[in-house]
Amino acid sequence: MITIITGKKGSGKTTFIEQWYEQERVGVGCITKKVYISDKWIGYDLLLLPSHQSIPFIRLLAYKDTLPDSNLLYFNRFAFSQQAFQKAEQLLKNAVLAGDAPIWIDEIGNQELADNGFATVLREAIDKGVELRIVFRQHRFFDLLKHFKITDYKQINCKT
Repeated sequence: MITIITGKKGSGKTTFIEQWYEQERVGVGCITKKVYISDKWIGYDLLLLPSHQSIPFIRLLAYKDTLPDSNLLYFNRFAFSQQAFQKAEQLLKNAVLAGDAPIWIDEIGNQELADNGFATVLREAIDKGVELRIVFRQHRFFDLLKHFKITDYKQINCKT
C-alpha cells in the first residue's frame, strides 16, 4: 500500500509524517527538516530514519556555502548536496532490497516527476510492492499518480 500525504506548502505534511513515524518507529526513510540562520529559512537537512542522523541537504543558492559538499547539484533556486542525496538514496535502496517496510520519504516532488531525485528507488519500491509513506504537494497529486502508475493508494490531506 502506498500512503500519500498531501497538502499545500506549509500545511503540516512534514510534521504529520514525522509524528506518524515517531508513533510507529518502524521502517526506513528520510524526512526533510527546515534549516534557519537566525529567523531566516535557508534550506533543508535530511533526517535519516531510524538513526535520526541529520545531514545537510538543500540550500537556497545564496547559502550553498553552508553545505559541506563541494559537488553540488542545482535545480531552480536550490543547491543540493550530492553526498547527502547519495547517502539517503543508498539507505532507501537497501531498505527496498531488504524488504524493510514501510519506507518513508518526505518529500517527493518535481525532481522525481522529471525522473531525478528519488525516482529510481521510488519505482523499485512500487514495483516490489513495498509499503510506502510519502509526502507530495497537493497541486501535482494526479501528476504523481500518472507518472509512477500508482493505482493502489491511500491519500491523507493535510490542511492549514
